[in-house]
Amino acid sequence: MSLFLGFLFLGCLQGATVSALHPYSDFARTGFEHCDSDVIFVIDESGSIWYSEYTVMIQFIKDVVDQLDSFGNHDMIFGAVTFGHTANVDISLSERLNEMSFKNILTSRVTPKSNGGTPTDLGIKEAIGDFDTNGRADSKRVMIILTDGYPNNPTAAAAAATDAKENYDVRISAVCIGCNLPQLKSMVSEPKDNNVLDVGNFGTISGYVEDLANSVCPPKGRLICECDIVFVMDGSFSINEQEGTELVTFVKDVVTKLGDLGGNDVHYGSVVFAEFGAVRISLSEAKGSTDFANDVSLARNGLGYVTKTHIGINLAMADFQAYGRNDTCWLMVILSDGEPCCAPGDDVLAANAANNAKANGAEISAVCIGAECNQFQLKQMVSDDIDDHYLEAEDTSKLHEYVQDLVDLLCPDPCFETPADIIFMLDHSGSITESQFVELKKFVAKISSRVASSTESVRIGAITFGSYVTAVIPLTAYEGPLLDNINTAINALTYGDGGTKIDLAMQEMIDIFNDAAQERHGARRVGVLVSDFGVSMSSIQAVTQQAKFYEGIEIITVSIGNYQYPSIKQYMASEPKSEHMFQVCDCNDLDAIVNMMVKLFCIPSYCTHVPVDVVFVVDSSASVADHFMPMVKDFLKDVYVQLGIFTADFRLAVVFYDHNAQNMILLGNQSGMMSQIDGLPDTTTGGTDTIEALELMMQQFENDGNPVAQWVAVVMTDGGHWTVTDTADDARAMSIKIVAVAIGEYVSNSGLEQLVGAGGQVLTIKSYSLLKSVMNTLAMFFCVPCEPSDVVFVIDETSSISEAEFYVQLQFATDMALKLMEYPENRVGYVAFSSVAYVVSPLTGDKDAFLDAVNNHAYYGSIPTIIFYGINESTHLFISDDRPDVEKIMVILSDGYTKYLAAAIGAADNARNLGIRIAGICVTANPNINGMKSLISHPASKYLFVASQYVSLKKLEKSVKKLICAPVCKEKVAVMFVVDKSYSIHQDLFYEARELVHDIADILYDNSRDVLMGGMVFDGRNSYFSPTGSSSNFHTSLDNLDWPTEDYTNLGSVLYNAFWATYWSHYHGYDPIVVILSDGSPTDLISTFNAAGNIPMYYPFVRYITVGIGPDVNEYVLSKIASHPVHKNLILAGGEGLWTYAERVASMICPVVETTPREICGEELILTEISMCCDGVPQKRPGGVPYCCDEKSYNVDTHTCCDGELMERDDPTECPVCYNSTAFLCCEGGAMVAYEGRQMACCGSVAYDTEHYICCNGRVAEKVIGGTSCCGFEHYNWKEHHCCQGCLTPVQPGKGYWRCCGPMAYYPSEVCCHYSYPPYLYKCKY
Repeated sequence: MSLFLGFLFLGCLQGATVSALHPYSDFARTGFEHCDSDVIFVIDESGSIWYSEYTVMIQFIKDVVDQLDSFGNHDMIFGAVTFGHTANVDISLSERLNEMSFKNILTSRVTPKSNGGTPTDLGIKEAIGDFDTNGRADSKRVMIILTDGYPNNPTAAAAAATDAKENYDVRISAVCIGCNLPQLKSMVSEPKDNNVLDVGNFGTISGYVEDLANSVCPPKGRLICECDIVFVMDGSFSINEQEGTELVTFVKDVVTKLGDLGGNDVHYGSVVFAEFGAVRISLSEAKGSTDFANDVSLARNGLGYVTKTHIGINLAMADFQAYGRNDTCWLMVILSDGEPCCAPGDDVLAANAANNAKANGAEISAVCIGAECNQFQLKQMVSDDIDDHYLEAEDTSKLHEYVQDLVDLLCPDPCFETPADIIFMLDHSGSITESQFVELKKFVAKISSRVASSTESVRIGAITFGSYVTAVIPLTAYEGPLLDNINTAINALTYGDGGTKIDLAMQEMIDIFNDAAQERHGARRVGVLVSDFGVSMSSIQAVTQQAKFYEGIEIITVSIGNYQYPSIKQYMASEPKSEHMFQVCDCNDLDAIVNMMVKLFCIPSYCTHVPVDVVFVVDSSASVADHFMPMVKDFLKDVYVQLGIFTADFRLAVVFYDHNAQNMILLGNQSGMMSQIDGLPDTTTGGTDTIEALELMMQQFENDGNPVAQWVAVVMTDGGHWTVTDTADDARAMSIKIVAVAIGEYVSNSGLEQLVGAGGQVLTIKSYSLLKSVMNTLAMFFCVPCEPSDVVFVIDETSSISEAEFYVQLQFATDMALKLMEYPENRVGYVAFSSVAYVVSPLTGDKDAFLDAVNNHAYYGSIPTIIFYGINESTHLFISDDRPDVEKIMVILSDGYTKYLAAAIGAADNARNLGIRIAGICVTANPNINGMKSLISHPASKYLFVASQYVSLKKLEKSVKKLICAPVCKEKVAVMFVVDKSYSIHQDLFYEARELVHDIADILYDNSRDVLMGGMVFDGRNSYFSPTGSSSNFHTSLDNLDWPTEDYTNLGSVLYNAFWATYWSHYHGYDPIVVILSDGSPTDLISTFNAAGNIPMYYPFVRYITVGIGPDVNEYVLSKIASHPVHKNLILAGGEGLWTYAERVASMICPVVETTPREICGEELILTEISMCCDGVPQKRPGGVPYCCDEKSYNVDTHTCCDGELMERDDPTECPVCYNSTAFLCCEGGAMVAYEGRQMACCGSVAYDTEHYICCNGRVAEKVIGGTSCCGFEHYNWKEHHCCQGCLTPVQPGKGYWRCCGPMAYYPSEVCCHYSYPPYLYKCKY
């Protein structure tokens, strides 16, 4: 998820107005779905309506149409029917009138007759006729009844309304102007409270314009931001010209997308910064989306080269304060690689500027761009709730894929269209003070105002309790004027003191949910219990079980107060507990979790944009008890509702199987899904034929599967499966992922593991009553991968941390542990430390065992703080229970202040040398960040987190989980760093280059499974140390390699020496890599070229990476040394800011494979792992060699595209008779290769790109610069090499003519001895 040059202090701008800004959320209002509708107003013109009142009603209709027009992003036409003595179509849909046209003729065409009774039924029937005859096929149908009276025939009116809704798919809303409200409410569509307005009289009707417009075009939860937005764009040297172009295009696309949302009033500005900064487009210009998108650019002239982020932030804030509107929110969007440079303290200046901007009312989001993105720095700048304000795009060429993501950050969806009923239970017992109770009421009121209504709105209720239930607010819809009612009711709640009878509050909540007058079918039931939980387990056990397992109520627990009881809170919270437990130190911290609570109510998206087709294969054999089947049906309903929100396009199908299998719900028929699920059988019978069930499942995907969706089969069973491997393999060959939900105590997991195969997953639960507990895991399986890991949380519990603060830390670790243990291969442990350290929980994958250990651990609090003990104890825990093939991660939670810091650093170094990665979370407002940095893994931007308040820990969960779950480099590499220390490299540059090597090595040691590194420095001579797996040995040895003694640059000899120092590792399973940092100005140029040519010829497995340093880099020489392809092995760093290249070089040495790649296809975002784009149409990616035949995908190995038609290939070993020769080249053996814009040719059976390669004697060879012909299987330049019997010998200038001596060239000064084979070359001395 815009004054010229230099540095401006905020507030110093003359005439600047500092706004008394309200929070950002105060300016966010609900947005609107695509409302392509046919709308007919059915207008009462009976005798009870006077002419003046009729005029008011017509003006009201015009105002509503105006409001609908302002929403934008839809296609509406309007009609009008009047009824009095009779009913007439005064304006027909056939006229296709839009908002403006309809308003212009409304007064002249619809005139008051003021006669007759109120035949509402006739008016409805006339509207039905117009819909049926003249309505558009693909539009929604909306009827709006406006009346002040009672229908002449209530029965006929109700029957006509039912006919319209059920048989003609018309949604009915109504405006009641002193009418019979119950009668009118019975006629409108569900939800009735949303679709009827009781306006009282004609004098107040004008106040309901927006309410009626919202009823016609309902909100979908989109926040439209009526804000001032300034983009702060990095124009420094680290953003090259191409990246800058892509950056500007991204900004334009985002702004255009925001403009398309409609219904907003946004002013845009832009700031460009480098060493200096400039407001390129000021808010004073009041540009909207179209004008801004046309004018925005990354004009860098006069701004310098280095990155001074604070200047950009300060300029943006000055523009906000000078020209920002006082009645809007201010949004600042920073687009940068996040690395302020190059003077010490620039990072602090940037953080301070951001904090100042936030303190003065700006909301800051950031997009971190580029492979060297500094996550930590930008995350320090953004507003609270990091994951709601931060995006990362490593490749600017793919920025367009993040357009929707940034739009979602700037205008977030707080609530998806899912009905929810929420009851807050507020503790006002004696352990909760009256002032705390006041904060609790504010907490509930804020959440109520933040939860956006939808077509099926959220309802809020509340209960207060002490020794007994003291007050009840019934479930109230947050819709229009009802918001005032619920806020008034919440404010009226009074403090009561007394005991803590949680059980009575829980029973009252259950009774409310079960009240027939309150119950809503399909709505989530959520109870939020806010208390210190100072009760016994026995008092709440029965009512908790009833609420969670029998009534289907989700319980969220919010623990407050100085003395807390975590075991009670954890027991009462629903699964997954990590999503249903919140811990705060006191009521003042409640504000910090409002956003998180809102997201939980509204079901946050795990992986939007990812289409999913799921076929549930449900065991209904006799071994499954009948009473379990209703639970299965409820689970399927939850899946359908929740995964339909998690993903962009979700479809569900069901296969039941016993001794036979049958399709119960089809992927091709998703209408009336809840009714289809209700219609599933309740009884079980017979044996088990899993194979037939799997075959039906595959047929569903083959016949009706969405070609761009993930295909997932979920097998739910209480039995093992041992004979289905072949059928399951067939399913996986169709790219179907299989999940097994094993239900019961004695299920054979070995049989199920054969069923799911590699990449599948077995989820185990003890009974069907716990089905809902796998919902979260199921969603993560679709979308969120996690590397197998062992994780130990190391938590500071010294007495400087209060008991309440300690429990917040403990809750964070518990939440993280439960999230991580959703993945079966993860284990989590817990070590506490103060003046000593001890293991609270060993490494375990058992949630219950971990929770028991945590709940049995009491807060002690002692001094002093000795982090050394905590690190040592954790290291021993990893060693004593080692799993060699999984990641090991230590997460330290502390303020960073410790005695014996040097010992802690030594312990941390030792842990990292053992392959343990260390992350640090600094808590409190003033942590010792430098102390923590000295302990954690590298780079700090990745491994360091800051929570200025303890309650902020909850907001770091996603970021920490992402770090833990992200893959690391899995290659085995042996690296020799070679640093030029000749006099052409001045002393300061040499030391800077050496520090760069230190940084690169730190990153590699901390993020690679198995790495050896050594170092070498050279001038006329060289000194080196051999590659080592010890980080401390490497750094010590590197520092011992010092400044030069000779004024030569013997680069050629050092290439050979570095080669000999690393090549041996190849025979031990390592990839040898030589990294050379030099200006490329050798004094032994011939030797350099000889080494650059000979080593890759005979030892192609050794890779050379060259990093050009210094003001005058010889790019040609370094390009000759770099391995091919050169562009992936050459960096021109220059002479300043070398430290910024550490992550880039490290990623070149040992790249990490990141998350599944994705791309835009037409208007859809597709996962390229499973989908491909054919002429803008998403298609399933086939096996083999995928390609497109017009809009269809196919496998080139098995099919051919002939004149736009797909045909099977008769013989894949021969070229097809008919194929698209402009798109494909066919070589010997039938190999088909797509041109894709390349100049291709065949070299036997191999196709090659003639721009970069050549065919040399039947083999493909890489072209060399200036190459003239082939020598054996190599391309060569005769000015650089001689060719003898297919072998190359470097040219030695000035030696004269040459001849071949077998495979080698020789000169007159040498003798070729032919008496042995192969010939030997002797140097002769004359």
